[in-house]
Amino acid sequence: MRKIIKAFFLVSALAQTPAAYASTATLRLVARVPVMCAVDFNGARMEANRIVISVHRMCNTSHIVAVSVPANDAGDVRVSYANTPVLAGGTIDLVQPERYFDDFDEITVESQSGDSDQLLAIAQNINVAVYPS
Repeated sequence: MRKIIKAFFLVSALAQTPAAYASTATLRLVARVPVMCAVDFNGARMEANRIVISVHRMCNTSHIVAVSVPANDAGDVRVSYANTPVLAGGTIDLVQPERYFDDFDEITVESQSGDSDQLLAIAQNINVAVYPS
C-alpha cells in the first residue's frame, strides 16, 4: 500500500510539473519595424497657365503631409496638393490615416495671369515634408 501511495504522489507531481512551468513561462515575440516615411519629387509638366508637380509618397505608418507654399505678392496664384487648396504664404497639414501608402500625388500651381516666371518661382519654392503621426 505504501508503494502505491508513493507512486501516486510521484505520478501526480510529474503531471503537475509541466502545467506549473507552462503557467509561469511565457514567450514574447517582439518584432520591431522601423517607421519610414519618404517623399520625392518625381517630375513636373507645364500645361497652359499651370505647373503640375508629381510627388511620390511612401510611408509604412499613419502620417502627416505638410505642404508649405511661398508668399505670393500678386495673389493670383493658387496651389493645391492632391486637390486640397493651400494658401500662399502658408502651410497645410494633411493627416493621412493609412497604415501603408506608396503612390503618387500631384501639386498644382495655377496662375490667373499666365505669368510663367511667377509660376516657376513659386513652384521651385514649394516644400513638402512627411512626418509620422
